[in-house]
Amino acid sequence: MKVIKILICFIILSGCSVSNNPQLVKQALVTQENFNRLIFENYELNESLIFNTEVWTKTLNFNNNRIAIIYIEGDGNAWSSRYEQSADPSPQRPLALKLAAKDPRNNIFYFSRPCQYVSIKDSLCQNSKKYWGTARYNEMVIKYYHQLISLIKKRYNINKFELIGYSGGGVIAAAVAALRKDIILLTTVASNLDHQRWTTFHNVSKLTESIDLYQFSKQLSKIRQIHLFGETDNIVPAKINTFFLRNLKQKQPGNVKVLILSHGHQCCWVDNWKNILKEINDS
Repeated sequence: MKVIKILICFIILSGCSVSNNPQLVKQALVTQENFNRLIFENYELNESLIFNTEVWTKTLNFNNNRIAIIYIEGDGNAWSSRYEQSADPSPQRPLALKLAAKDPRNNIFYFSRPCQYVSIKDSLCQNSKKYWGTARYNEMVIKYYHQLISLIKKRYNINKFELIGYSGGGVIAAAVAALRKDIILLTTVASNLDHQRWTTFHNVSKLTESIDLYQFSKQLSKIRQIHLFGETDNIVPAKINTFFLRNLKQKQPGNVKVLILSHGHQCCWVDNWKNILKEINDS
């Protein structure tokens, strides 16, 4: 325990040098907030659906509540330039993890994205680079997270889930929600739900090997959902999702709620998260 405290103090005192090291940032946060690593053995997974990701849990208590809340991380450091992928997709600011840490409820789970926080020498990741590039929302990725949730459901005898996705993690969360019958609430935060309009807006490479959420419109419209955007967000402006969300609302207007807050893409979500959760739960 003393060693852990020294590590946290070192990270805090190191300032900018550590803020550029995603592994140390993540490790300090999960230690400080008492997250526990959840491990799945390869034999539990479909061998065609194995990606190198991390799953962390916090305050598991299923005595009176069989509902779990799952946070899915954003795309992270996917690009090193406008048209070139990075060698390491780990986020320097793991915002979904920080939101999960702020959530005061029980039964919190956090999912990283493929190859985040993993050594770039890892053999699985060396052959999976497209899964944080053009295939970041690929059907195989969606099925992998669907599989993880099913394993968690079985292990902890969970009845229902809430899914919360930040940025690109919102695309994953939405696609997975469309495949399941046990999602009681989908929340996306600053998410590029219409990724074709998003790549056009930024004039960057198309995500040609990724699914399009429009194909899940019918299933998605049946789920209660809240989409949060920042009015000063220049990374994912709310307007790029207008057509997609209008399409969902036309199918089931009572299920789709959109909130635009005085936030940016990263700024202020974490600081205001508890208040935002209260507003969501009261709505």
